[in-house]
Amino acid sequence: MELREYWAIVRRRWWLAPLLGLLAFVGSWVGLFFFPQTTGGYQATVKLAVRPQWTLSAYTPRDEYYAYVSSEYLNDDVIEVLQSGAFLQALQARYRTSDGRPPQGSIRAKKAHRVITATVTADRREDALLIAQGLAEMLAERPSGEPSSPYFARLSVQNPVVTVVDPPTIVAEPVNRRTLVDVLIRTVVGLAVGVGLAFVLDYLDDTVRSAREVEQLTGFRVIGEIPAEPRRSVRSKRPARP
Repeated sequence: MELREYWAIVRRRWWLAPLLGLLAFVGSWVGLFFFPQTTGGYQATVKLAVRPQWTLSAYTPRDEYYAYVSSEYLNDDVIEVLQSGAFLQALQARYRTSDGRPPQGSIRAKKAHRVITATVTADRREDALLIAQGLAEMLAERPSGEPSSPYFARLSVQNPVVTVVDPPTIVAEPVNRRTLVDVLIRTVVGLAVGVGLAFVLDYLDDTVRSAREVEQLTGFRVIGEIPAEPRRSVRSKRPARP
């Protein structure tokens, strides 16, 4: 089949490609704005400094070294506390969102020297910020008559003090997977499907349209062809009255 025959097939049903392309374009835009597909969630971080309290009459360089090592071990213990389910349950029992429900999310923490960075992941922005703010308050609070937070009672006898280095901040938000590139790709696919559908319909159509098709179907040579009747003008002239 020659290229001109391919072009003739597409030209006979030229409306299929733009129609399906337009439908794909409109459908993609509708899905982009009304049915967004997001990935990930909101992430809030808060940085905490945990420092043991030392009560020494004479402070030597060796004491400073031991204080540093003690702080490193203490940070490891604090990370385990933050990531425990019991701590999250205690936080959820204490705090409530604006609609009166406990915040939902997860807590992960890591340390860099003497600073702990806690990362909270949640489906809602409010939940992420509330959990990050709550964990900082729960670790930094000192009940009446207590030298430090009750969470440090079994971790250290040095009465650690927690200081907020950086307040809770949103560092990541959900990303929409449907972008303008996706709309363009769907539109091009719609155009391609329209062209392919034109060839399928032509294959299923048994109408004979040219002398060459007659020769291919019958095996006989066509020696003559009656031209098609030209289309009459819509505004045909009326016959003159006698």
